[in-house]
Amino acid sequence: MNPNAGAQVRVEEDINVEAHAQTYTTTEQMALYLSKDLEKIVSNSTINLSRTLGIDDDQSSMNSTLLIQWICSDLERLLSRNLISHVLFLLCVSMPDISNSYKVEYRAEYEIRTTMSTAENRLYDVNGRIKLPQNANHWNKFFLLVKWADNPDPYELSRTKRPIYLFDWTPPKANFHQEYLVRYNEGGLSSDTVNYIRRTEYKRQENK
Repeated sequence: MNPNAGAQVRVEEDINVEAHAQTYTTTEQMALYLSKDLEKIVSNSTINLSRTLGIDDDQSSMNSTLLIQWICSDLERLLSRNLISHVLFLLCVSMPDISNSYKVEYRAEYEIRTTMSTAENRLYDVNGRIKLPQNANHWNKFFLLVKWADNPDPYELSRTKRPIYLFDWTPPKANFHQEYLVRYNEGGLSSDTVNYIRRTEYKRQENK
């Protein structure tokens, strides 16, 4: 996924979703929720987000905050078009094994409600934010994956790439070992009546 350097992205920094929810649509609040978790992953690990996104070497030092804003912008568009049912953040060991698969050490999985209200509902965190394992800074390979919704609009799906989006949202060219992962934390994003995001975190069992 490579960014379109000429694109203009309007995403504000350090937004308190709960305090200012009345000014943001449901999908904007959902994208901000995901981006705040991504910020925490980046700040508590050793991943280089620009390299993860395949940015050219001469731009490899791009500010991670800006890159997360770009990702947030794309996610909001995917959400508003009901194209995705899950988002996954994976932290892995740096090199694949002999079978060319990455061993997943941590997985944050976000189940998305694909039928959304067009109203600007007040959304709030459920059970706080993500709780990364203490040794998260040992893993420097990161993957951001999305799962397409059932029966997405074929035309909209065909447009999930540059220059319509800031990144090319294509299937990963990688395999993963996800055995021995145990669920240890849950949360999400809800209104008073609807659970829009259900988050589940997994980490690898010790000595596995």
